[in-house]
Amino acid sequence: MKHIKFYMILMIQFALVSLINGQSDEKSTLNNGRPAGVVPKINKEKVDQPVRTTDTFRGGSDADNGGNHNLEGDVSEWTMPHDLDMLLDMMEDSSPGGDTDSKSEMQQLKNDMEELILQNLEMRETLDYIIKNVSQCCDIRGPKGENYSKFLLQSSPNPTVSNAKISLNIPDAFSSASIRFLDMTGKVVKSVNISEPGFSSVDVEVDTLSPGSYIYTLIVDGQPVESKIMNVTR
Repeated sequence: MKHIKFYMILMIQFALVSLINGQSDEKSTLNNGRPAGVVPKINKEKVDQPVRTTDTFRGGSDADNGGNHNLEGDVSEWTMPHDLDMLLDMMEDSSPGGDTDSKSEMQQLKNDMEELILQNLEMRETLDYIIKNVSQCCDIRGPKGENYSKFLLQSSPNPTVSNAKISLNIPDAFSSASIRFLDMTGKVVKSVNISEPGFSSVDVEVDTLSPGSYIYTLIVDGQPVESKIMNVTR
């Protein structure tokens, strides 16, 4: 009987020890493996405060900003090609996300525009050279050096917006000469008189003409010499 009581006491003690250990393990698990009652230390990192900018926000994108981007000066005074880089940089900044494809397209556009500008400058230099030397290569002279040649050159620039330069040559001996402008219906819309013989250029204002194509003809002593087409645009 004494042995039975002794074993029962040992079993009760063993059960109490197991119960206490189980509760201790459960508390440790719920505390992420830390002993019960231990509070983790919180590390506070220093975060820089955002810096206020001077940009004006309008709407939900850069495109709503009108392309100004705090730009100083009057954009109406821009000229090409001086402001080409600035203009393309603004277009690139306004592209959504600034992705690589958009930047590549902007760079290609810039290269194409620069190439066109250079070609335009080369064409102008070539045209100036031709106009300067055409009187020497195309003059028809008599035995005493008289000028008999008559010709008309293409207006420049063409198309034009407000005015154009037209070069021509008329003989030394003439009674009257003029350049007559007709619209596509055959109506005379403008006429410019020529008073000096030889090779010369006249500046023609086309502000009063409507956009479209016009035929201009050199007339010497009442006879048409040559005709060209001038395009007016706005």
